[in-house]
Amino acid sequence: MNFDYVIVGGGSAGAVLAARLSANPNVRVLLLEGGGPGRHPMFRIPLGFFAAMQSTVHAWQFATEPEEQLGGRSIRLPRGRVIGGSSAINGLVYVRGNRTDFDEWRQKGCVGWGYDDVLPLFKRSEHFSGGADRWRGGTGKLRVTDPTRLNPLSEVFLEAAQAAGLPRALDYNGESQDGVAYFQLTTANGVRSSAADFLRAARSRPNLRIETGAVAERVLFQQGRANGVRYVQDKLQHVAHARAEVILCAGAFGSPHILMHSGIGDGEQCAAHGIEVLVHSPHVGKHLADHFSASVAAYVTARGWSLNERIKGMNLAREVALYALMRRGLLASSAAHVTAFCRTQAASVSPDLQLMMLPAGASGDKTGPLDPRPGITVGCLALKPQSRGDVTLRSPNPAAPPRIRMNYLTAERDKRITIDGLRLARKILSAPPLQGVIEQEYIPGASAQTDDELLDHALSSGNTAHHPVGTCRMGAANEGVVDAALKVHGVSGLRVADASIMPSIVSGNTNAACVMIGEKAADLISSSWA
Repeated sequence: MNFDYVIVGGGSAGAVLAARLSANPNVRVLLLEGGGPGRHPMFRIPLGFFAAMQSTVHAWQFATEPEEQLGGRSIRLPRGRVIGGSSAINGLVYVRGNRTDFDEWRQKGCVGWGYDDVLPLFKRSEHFSGGADRWRGGTGKLRVTDPTRLNPLSEVFLEAAQAAGLPRALDYNGESQDGVAYFQLTTANGVRSSAADFLRAARSRPNLRIETGAVAERVLFQQGRANGVRYVQDKLQHVAHARAEVILCAGAFGSPHILMHSGIGDGEQCAAHGIEVLVHSPHVGKHLADHFSASVAAYVTARGWSLNERIKGMNLAREVALYALMRRGLLASSAAHVTAFCRTQAASVSPDLQLMMLPAGASGDKTGPLDPRPGITVGCLALKPQSRGDVTLRSPNPAAPPRIRMNYLTAERDKRITIDGLRLARKILSAPPLQGVIEQEYIPGASAQTDDELLDHALSSGNTAHHPVGTCRMGAANEGVVDAALKVHGVSGLRVADASIMPSIVSGNTNAACVMIGEKAADLISSSWA
């Protein structure tokens, strides 16, 4: 088990990195993935993510500690446990973020991470159905498409958003993000595209070895240099040696967890769990950020438009047959159809709110994901949350899950934007194009009118948008975990490349940025070969 590079985690960044590094036949690459190979059909059926996210086999079922501000609720945080990682079980929407996100990273000292630096990496990774241009890529492995078969309820919602004052966004991943648009999806011909697609051709390379069911416990060091990884597979402990580098791509929860069990983290915490401290790095596991979604939902007239109707009885049987025969219909779509990027604060230099519209009514009594009656749901997310949580050790046993605290909506600005978002969602649902379609709002309902009442609704029923980042953030040694080359401060031969390195969260869904981070890591590492 001797390799040049050992990559821990075959997810959105790790799969890309393994494919890019192994393209050089002169280096040997080992990819360790804690989950399976991803051969189950649910990973290719777009709407299969509902089942995948509930699975204990195909998803790591993390959860927060009881969140005091959420009334003691614990929030489930499933992450992909399969080749492709969370890109194999997510909601399929493709959002890069805003230009200002990456320019902010550069301004914080992360040289080489400005928008003009990362745009070529986004383009290299994607194959956009609209074709290549100044902003979009046309030859990458990740397939990205504009929806071609439009749900009538989604179409009317888009018209209502424009009537409420939002501009139409021509391409929110292009020149300007502002406005309302259909979500672009990581699908092609009715089949999910994920980071696993980067490995399809690479799997046959003799210099790439992929081990699944291999759960990393800790990084091994010799005289301050990472030289291997200890992992468990089939209940047996193994060691893989790395001649050049170890790269952690285990995500915002996994990467800091592995670092701390390797003796890199807050010295007091490591010592309290009997772990020998290699590097006192107090920022490991800190600065955890996520998008928190609060929703408005309304019943709609029964016209066959809402997904609630299409998953019942014979309707569902028809949808299954339609997908099996033609790769079309409900199973070929995402749950969220329309998005909007809005500015609620006069001082905002970029959108501070994202809306996500589902042509389905969320459950009003928490008995299931959907209400029995046809409906529509609009999620509201503060895009640049200031609330911060952390990831810490629960036990000296590496197999024990980390302790996670999110601290959602503890920052006043996050509360304000969330409340404004709920009001904007209501404004759209009452706009003329939706008159005669909307019957009655039932979440939060007419009784919630004041700011305090809307905030109580958000705190009592809101949930994660599944975008955790920042726990191994880039920055100088006194404020971050890795430098701009993704090298871990205080040791050599060790990098981190995943959502955890983001100095601040991007404005939107995070998966596209994670794929880009994998591309960037490949460039940073391969530049050392020259």
